Amino acid sequence: MSGSYQLLSRVTRTVHIKAILEKRKVLLRDVK
Repeated sequence: MSGSYQLLSRVTRTVHIKAILEKRKVLLRDVK
């Protein structure tokens, strides 16, 4: 159970980081 929870939290963090990077790309594109 704890192992799957660890995996889930890791995936969630990865998705969250990707979302932040996408937002940053859009912001940089808007600045240009």
